[in-house]
Amino acid sequence: MAEISKIKKRIKFFFNFKKNKNLISIFKRKKSIEEKYPNYIFKGNIESALIPFCAAFLGENDVKYFINVNNVTLIDLDKDKIEIMKNEKYNYKSDWNFIIGDCWIEMDKLIENNTFFDVVSVDCWTTQIEEMINLHFKNIYKIANKYVVLIYSKEFDEKYGLNKSKETIQAYIEKKYEFKVNLIDMIKRSNFKGGIYWLVFKK
Repeated sequence: MAEISKIKKRIKFFFNFKKNKNLISIFKRKKSIEEKYPNYIFKGNIESALIPFCAAFLGENDVKYFINVNNVTLIDLDKDKIEIMKNEKYNYKSDWNFIIGDCWIEMDKLIENNTFFDVVSVDCWTTQIEEMINLHFKNIYKIANKYVVLIYSKEFDEKYGLNKSKETIQAYIEKKYEFKVNLIDMIKRSNFKGGIYWLVFKK
């Protein structure tokens, strides 16, 4: 009986140890994810934000970090997911401005109406990164007062030979649009498709 008791204790210890390891692993992963968005941008006086492509992951990648910003405009074509985001369990502010529509078209309308934001955060699909950088970057940069945060991929980087270098990426954008930009950070956020990053521009 004593031997059986010892075995039971070892089994119990093993499963408790494994459970605790899993909890620690989950905690570390959560902490790691949270550290990948450039939260330092909120140390300044950020009063407004524009977040197109907000609904695909219900704001998990960027919207949730803006919870303390009062004036936030969110744009997406997915009406159903926007309605889900309005549910109080997500803690998004009820008076935020949710726009259902094409992100680029709605952004053009905002510019035409001289509506600008302290931060613009764009987390479009990876298949849209090329279009975003090569066709829409000018308007994204124009509508931001302080910071621009953009998704970026190794796939785009390799296609244009930019070597994952802030200096080279900045030079590519400046040459394409013929105006100066200030790329201050490049943060790796996942290994998807060989590497997905945040680019952070400060104005």
